[in-house]
Amino acid sequence: MSYRSSGSLPALVAISVILIGVYVVLTMLQIPAGTMIDWITGIVAFWWLTGITTLPWNMYFTAKDLLDDAEISQKKGITVDQEDISYAQKKAKLFLRIAIALHVVSAAALYLLAFFGISSIGYFAAIIAVVLTFVRPSYRLYDYIIARLQNMQRKILYPREDVQELRTDILVEKKRIDELVALLNLKEEDSWAAQTIRELRKTTAQSKKLEQDLEQLIVANDKAHADLSTKTQQEISKLSEDAQFLNQAREVIKFFKNA
Repeated sequence: MSYRSSGSLPALVAISVILIGVYVVLTMLQIPAGTMIDWITGIVAFWWLTGITTLPWNMYFTAKDLLDDAEISQKKGITVDQEDISYAQKKAKLFLRIAIALHVVSAAALYLLAFFGISSIGYFAAIIAVVLTFVRPSYRLYDYIIARLQNMQRKILYPREDVQELRTDILVEKKRIDELVALLNLKEEDSWAAQTIRELRKTTAQSKKLEQDLEQLIVANDKAHADLSTKTQQEISKLSEDAQFLNQAREVIKFFKNA
């Protein structure tokens, strides 16, 4: 239902260029086509009337659509912000007055152009400005009826209760996802992921320290075994020397006994 001025702008430019081209051709063919001022006035009036029958009326009808949707939601027990409703009501009244005022002022201005002899097309454009005051709402009424029928069809296919329930489920899942993201957010020092990373690093550091301590113990154990082996060899050598001395002493004693 909404009017997209960005999409209609090329069409307006194309129509204006075509009208100027028609005037140039008629002038070259020496066919009476009025003055250049009449054509410029007509093109400017065309642009102006297109604007005043589009922008303020679209704002008015958009606000009315919002109010209709809010009324339906309230009937369904869906909470609606009253400030939004009040804002939409004020804007609907404001843009309705602006739209009507623009039509009236435009019709008067165009009439004065013709009245003072500036451009005779002003009479015709003034009539169009007045007629459009009623045509635009009538056209919008047709759109409104079509939209309401389509809305009724959507409500039959997709009840608002189901949509509301689905929305609630989505919000619940979004909350869970947000909580999960918060748990896994490494930028937050208090998050589970950050704490786990710190504990893992701490455990890794302790593990490396234990490995170093184990290596030192192995080295110390190897050294102790080597020292013990050396000392044992020394003691064995000493015992061998003592044994030899005792043997020699036994031989001496035996010699003296035999003598």
